[in-house]
Amino acid sequence: MRCSVIFAVVPVALLMAQAIPAAPKIIAVDVNGMVHPITVEIIGSALTQARNEHAALVLIRLNTPGGLMDAMRQTIEKIVSSPVPVVTYVGPSGGRAASAGFFLLESGDIAAMAPGTNTGAAHPVLLGAELDAVMKQKL
Repeated sequence: MRCSVIFAVVPVALLMAQAIPAAPKIIAVDVNGMVHPITVEIIGSALTQARNEHAALVLIRLNTPGGLMDAMRQTIEKIVSSPVPVVTYVGPSGGRAASAGFFLLESGDIAAMAPGTNTGAAHPVLLGAELDAVMKQKL
């Protein structure tokens, strides 16, 4: 008698498990430190993975003082052209998305910040170039 009860319960449990929707897939990636050519590769790989795996969104966590203008532009191109929605998020508390990081923050479909974070000084820096008036003021 016990066997028939177990066999009756198993199909019902399998049907119930199939009815529970799977949680949406999110690909998360961190940008800690300076924005540079490796940042372009990391973000590009995350966006490709999200597209290939049909993720619901990509979360880019930012904590950066900024970085190189060319790397920033290339990263923004990848974010803006992503078919998967991108959320840019400054965190953790005390973190920042300054200079090039500000532009990355603004390139997401949704931009958010943790309490106690900051952003700004949004002026791209060209390494090896003469300082213009804005750069001298920043220094």
